[in-house]
Amino acid sequence: MTATSRIIGIAGMLPWKSTMDRKLFQNLTNDRILIVGRKTLQEEQNRSLGHVRHAKFCIVVSTTVSNVEDLMTVPSIDGSKSDQDWIKLRVAASLDEALDMARQLQDDIDHSEIVIDSNRPSNLNCWVAGGERLFEEALKHPSASELHLSVVDVDVNIDNVPMEQVARFPAKYRWDHNYKETSCQRFDETSVPSEEPTFTYHVFERIQRNKS
Repeated sequence: MTATSRIIGIAGMLPWKSTMDRKLFQNLTNDRILIVGRKTLQEEQNRSLGHVRHAKFCIVVSTTVSNVEDLMTVPSIDGSKSDQDWIKLRVAASLDEALDMARQLQDDIDHSEIVIDSNRPSNLNCWVAGGERLFEEALKHPSASELHLSVVDVDVNIDNVPMEQVARFPAKYRWDHNYKETSCQRFDETSVPSEEPTFTYHVFERIQRNKS
């Protein structure tokens, strides 16, 4: 989710609340594999990991934290969470490492199912959910196939905010030549709680080009 100014976070936190967008995100990624940056994992204000708990697994990409035990000591994360919460977490040093890890996790999931369909496609089904650097890398990655983007109707005042604390979604001109919009849904005042901003939900698919 991004503001019209492409802002996706200030000092590691979303500067707005959108219950409906959270539901869309959870429905899309429920019981799937999530890939997030460390700061994105830490953005939940009550430190509950509630924004990733619905995922089958959550792979945290970090260059400063190397294992789950280190994550438990991060001040903005509640290390007292149950084992069931922490068992879903993995740590990777890069997006490519996270994708390799996701493929292995998905293979393990597929082979543990009671019914196995040998004709079922084995494409990796995982989602990158921020932050800024991971979005940038993921949009360029050859394995990326879809982008689900909510643009919220808010003006975020950053006049007194240090620029290093402002995170933005990549500018459209940097990625739209590889993606085409396939759907657009408007959530106006009749669709969202009165105290929350309206937004537009876009779905883009990667353009498949013939290789010569």
